[in-house]
Amino acid sequence: MDIERMEKHRLEIERICTYISTGKYWKGASATDKKRIRCASKKHILENGVLFYIDADGMKTEVITSLEKIKRCPFCQTQHSSMSLNPRDDEELPHKKSKLQPTEISKTKKRSSSTVLSARSSSSSQSNVQPVKPNAGHRVPVTPSAQANVSLASTRFALARKKTGVGKKLPACGLSGRHKDMEYMLSQQEARSSFLQSQLESHNKRVAHLEQQTEKLSGDVAHRDKLSQVVDKENAERQRQRDIQEEMDTPHSKHQQEIEDLTFRKLYLERQYATLEEELKAARTEVSTLNSSVARLSSSRASVDAELAATKDNIRVFCRVRPLLAKEMCCTHGVIHHMNFPDPEGRVLELDMMSKMARNEITSLASDHEGNKYKFCFDRVFQPESSQEEVFKEISQLVQSALDGYNVSIFAYGQTGSGKTYTIEGGMDGDTVGMTLRAVRQIFKSAAELEDKGWKYKFQASNVEIYNETIRDLLSNGKEGIELEIKLTGKDSVVTVTNVTATNLTAVTVSSEKQIHELLQKINLQRSLAEIQCNERSSRSHSVFQLDLTGSNSITMESCHGTLNFVDLAGSEHLKDSGSEGQQLKEAQAINKSLSILENVIMALGNKDSYIPYGNSKLTYLLQKSLGGNSKTVMFVNISPQEDFTETLNTLQFATKVVRRSSQLLLQFS
Repeated sequence: MDIERMEKHRLEIERICTYISTGKYWKGASATDKKRIRCASKKHILENGVLFYIDADGMKTEVITSLEKIKRCPFCQTQHSSMSLNPRDDEELPHKKSKLQPTEISKTKKRSSSTVLSARSSSSSQSNVQPVKPNAGHRVPVTPSAQANVSLASTRFALARKKTGVGKKLPACGLSGRHKDMEYMLSQQEARSSFLQSQLESHNKRVAHLEQQTEKLSGDVAHRDKLSQVVDKENAERQRQRDIQEEMDTPHSKHQQEIEDLTFRKLYLERQYATLEEELKAARTEVSTLNSSVARLSSSRASVDAELAATKDNIRVFCRVRPLLAKEMCCTHGVIHHMNFPDPEGRVLELDMMSKMARNEITSLASDHEGNKYKFCFDRVFQPESSQEEVFKEISQLVQSALDGYNVSIFAYGQTGSGKTYTIEGGMDGDTVGMTLRAVRQIFKSAAELEDKGWKYKFQASNVEIYNETIRDLLSNGKEGIELEIKLTGKDSVVTVTNVTATNLTAVTVSSEKQIHELLQKINLQRSLAEIQCNERSSRSHSVFQLDLTGSNSITMESCHGTLNFVDLAGSEHLKDSGSEGQQLKEAQAINKSLSILENVIMALGNKDSYIPYGNSKLTYLLQKSLGGNSKTVMFVNISPQEDFTETLNTLQFATKVVRRSSQLLLQFS
């Protein structure tokens, strides 16, 4: 500690002062002068053996005691030769004659001069040492450099004394005075020691108190550091919020202006909306009126279409001649010699009689002939080069009638290999698409257009096969079609098809042409086919594809139910020419029987007989709605271009009966 260090310095100075004191330099001074001596720097003063330090304000501070006989100031290193023996610097000091012998004086002078020189050299080497200004009541510590200088000077002085013999033995009076001085110094030191001890205890208490204060202040400083960090964070957050607020305040005026503009625009749009609401209400009233008018016009159109169809017969008969196949063109060179088409409007087919047997067969027909040529009239005759699109245009209006609630049936009749299936089904894409897919495409398109007029339709598709007077469901999920039976229900002669376990006929809800396409592919895989002499792939059954249409109008509250049937009849053939035997012979007999019953039904309808033999065949029983009553029928009579008069004439004979029946129905309708 600083107090211990100061005490060590003080003891060192006393030791040095005691060691170097000889008293020779003060013998010429008076007793008064010895009591008060000021050094040349005027910073230290010696009074009554006590050394004081004088500060700038003239205040004295006790430094050390009993330094009467030092030869230089131990603090400012002022030598004895430059010290004033009187407080008045300009006053000369009295001199007394020295009692020393000349030899001793010279030795002493030499010793003092050497000591002074050594001290000056030490002082010059330590020029950076500055005098210390002590506080009141405390001793000033001597710097290490000052201690070194004093120690060096004292050592040299002791060596000089040893050489000269000075100080080896002092006089008795000198020892007595020295003893008194030492006792005085001891008493002073004891008093000083007690004083310093009390000061030390006081300082120790103060140090302990200060250490407590330091610990407390350290805790306060740590707490304040934490608070400072919190404050810094809060200040940073406030600054960030202030920046955000400034950023928000900058566009605030702009946003306020936009709000005002939008408010004004809102008011404008509300007024405009109210105006448009009134206009919309008026427009809805007008639309409702127009819809009612459209509904009435649609009903009128349906009536007109019905009247137009009535003028064109409920049963229309078209004749279609199949084009020559590749192997047939080789034999005929691409020309059909026995058929002519003389009518520019395409309503007459002319046959040339090629043999006597053919002539005998033709005479049984009620047709005009001139020599060897026989003419047959139809609603339309399609030559071999006619396309599927051209054929469909003739039936498109009847297909549209199904949406108006009519039962429309399209038959394909003819001998095996005459192109019946191609006419009904055709190919699956391109220009070869048959009547079924083309009709379905038109039905869906027209139904979509009628939605704007309040009509909504539901469609269900089914398909049955009549094979050997047995009905099979071709849309069932089983590997083979389920065998069904026909039951007549209701007073309106509605036919319902069920199986023996009272399971209804499979009816698939459809809404697109693609679904119909997939159903037709499934049906073709399950039809009964066989190879005969007339055709490698002859259909041995009647196929009936039925599309039920149920419509309702949300505006006029009307409803309708129509049916669209596509009937691909089995190929007609002469048993002796077909080469059928066994099971195929049985199939051919059943086919011809059902076609004969169909012919009888048409004739009975034409003759207005009271009894119509629908029940004699599963085919006529199933299609009785499409043959009589509110029905529209198209019969395609397909003819092969081969020179086979027997089959061709049979087909034309059936077609002639249908034409006669349709003419009679036209007269009844009129």
